[in-house]
Amino acid sequence: MITFIIKPDDGEPFRVKADSRDVRLWERINPRNTLRRIAEQPNVDDYYSLSHLAIKRQRLREIVPYDDYVETHAVEALMDTSEVLDYDELLTVIDKTMATPDASPTRVADAVVELLDSLRLRSLEPVPTLPGR
Repeated sequence: MITFIIKPDDGEPFRVKADSRDVRLWERINPRNTLRRIAEQPNVDDYYSLSHLAIKRQRLREIVPYDDYVETHAVEALMDTSEVLDYDELLTVIDKTMATPDASPTRVADAVVELLDSLRLRSLEPVPTLPGR
């Protein structure tokens, strides 16, 4: 879902991928935490909290307290937006396709596949780097 590049002050950079288990735990911590929000409105605090949780759950490194983690690690995020589907965008594509004179189930399916392909292409773009807290 989201791959983080973690750069500790005193060590080599490493990657951690926050998968659905990490995101589920993170979303349960605070109702405002959602995968869609982090995709649409990236927030550096979210990067830190989700990556710290993923490292802890996956036991990738020695666990440091969250405040120490923030002070001693830089975090970059790469979002796989192919897993964040905007349903309004999907419905708009379907509606526009159905409104054409040559509308058919095949044309609708082709339009949906094109939308999904565009999401996969966007997933190759890194999430913007945010300034510190």
